[in-house]
Amino acid sequence: MTKTEIILTIIGLINALVAALLSVFLSHHLQNKSKKRDDKLRILIDLMVSRIYGWTPNSVHSMNIIDIVFADSKIVKDAWHNYFNLCKVNNPSEAQIKDIEIAKNKLIEEIAINLGYKDKLTWNEIQSFYIPKGLDENLSKQHSLQEMQLQTAQRILSVVNKNSNSKQNNK
Repeated sequence: MTKTEIILTIIGLINALVAALLSVFLSHHLQNKSKKRDDKLRILIDLMVSRIYGWTPNSVHSMNIIDIVFADSKIVKDAWHNYFNLCKVNNPSEAQIKDIEIAKNKLIEEIAINLGYKDKLTWNEIQSFYIPKGLDENLSKQHSLQEMQLQTAQRILSVVNKNSNSKQNNK
């Protein structure tokens, strides 16, 4: 082998090594980017669904990871913290409930914009959702049943406490 052939062989090996390393790093970067997008999209989907059913374990989980998943987006994090601060009010008034709902929708909007849905998911679409009448009635009945169960349990507890107190007073 001549000196030129040896140099060309070494350059070829270096090129192959650099290309292999570059492809590994590029592949890893693209996988990370795809995973982050999937996480962001999961949060958007969970929050869109929570408009219908109210809070679910998935939507609460999603809210609690916004600071991590959207660490690179000050706008989304600010919208999240605005919403979170509004939710800290005990016994909110009707106006405060409306402000909380608007802040939640604003958070959803900012997440959608971050994901590239700026002109594809409008404010009106975020504020409106589909719920069949039968499902709405079923959810309402479930809520009423839970309220009745809670009231019944409170009455039973009250009677038990009265009986316990009267027995202690009779001693």
